[in-house]
Amino acid sequence: MENHQIFTITTIPEFARAALEFDAGNTMAQVVRDLFGTYTPKVQTVTTYMDGEPITVEEQYVPGIAGMDFEWLAGFAVFLLILYCLFRLLGGSVKYG
Repeated sequence: MENHQIFTITTIPEFARAALEFDAGNTMAQVVRDLFGTYTPKVQTVTTYMDGEPITVEEQYVPGIAGMDFEWLAGFAVFLLILYCLFRLLGGSVKYG
């Protein structure tokens, strides 16, 4: 009689894998980074020339409001708005329920 082995391969989505690997020592900054991704301000390339020849090339953060990562900030703001509305809805249902 032959022995047959059956293998089952299960793929876990990335967000579920992060939840399974949850570390109780996570800080709030790590939780925000896991939810929204890393905040990455815009950078610009600055080249210094002398006598028409480039001397140095370096990347610097774009100064002021132009360098902000508005996609990340908008995602965070929408999340806070939805969270606020959810708590208002739950509070209203408990108050009048």
